[in-house]
Amino acid sequence: MIDRRQYSRILTEERARILCNYRSVLACIIRDISAGGACLELDPTLMIPEEFDLVPDQGDNAQACRVVWRASDRVGVTFN
Repeated sequence: MIDRRQYSRILTEERARILCNYRSVLACIIRDISAGGACLELDPTLMIPEEFDLVPDQGDNAQACRVVWRASDRVGVTFN
């Protein structure tokens, strides 16, 4: 299988929050991250919008994200 990713990913288990419309806050885990995006693990029953801000628990720097794929309890995002 050929890896077509533009950026190398770093595996992690960092907890984070998904901030939707500056109101709703949903918990997730960042499973891997790169300069261009991340793979997030979250409760599969949660509905998240196509665009949101991701805020790692280890900081206050929100990163604007856009969903590029969804699968079961994982969501792939690209950073805007």
